[in-house]
Amino acid sequence: DGDGDGDGDGDGDGDGDVCGDLQDQYDALVGMNSCGDASDCKIVEGHCQVGLGECYYAVNVGVSAYAMQALSMNWTSSGCTGGVCDCPPTPTDVACIGGTCVAQ
Repeated sequence: DGDGDGDGDGDGDGDGDVCGDLQDQYDALVGMNSCGDASDCKIVEGHCQVGLGECYYAVNVGVSAYAMQALSMNWTSSGCTGGVCDCPPTPTDVACIGGTCVAQ
């Protein structure tokens, strides 16, 4: 692959699991769901339509939907697409229960 990292994928990171890395980054973003009250929370749509994540998430307001979209685009361009989901309507209400954002 010529990049010297020895994994054969040409990306220079030494890790041949690009899709796994993207999934880990996505999971870290949507896992940011701590809160003090409901105003710390929001609902974001997931990217299960390309096989990444679930239908929606209740997350902290600091989570960037743009960053999630960028990971989804990298996921698709890296050939990591998977099964397509059939999502119910996205909830509109969110609560902070026990320090965790929860969709309602």
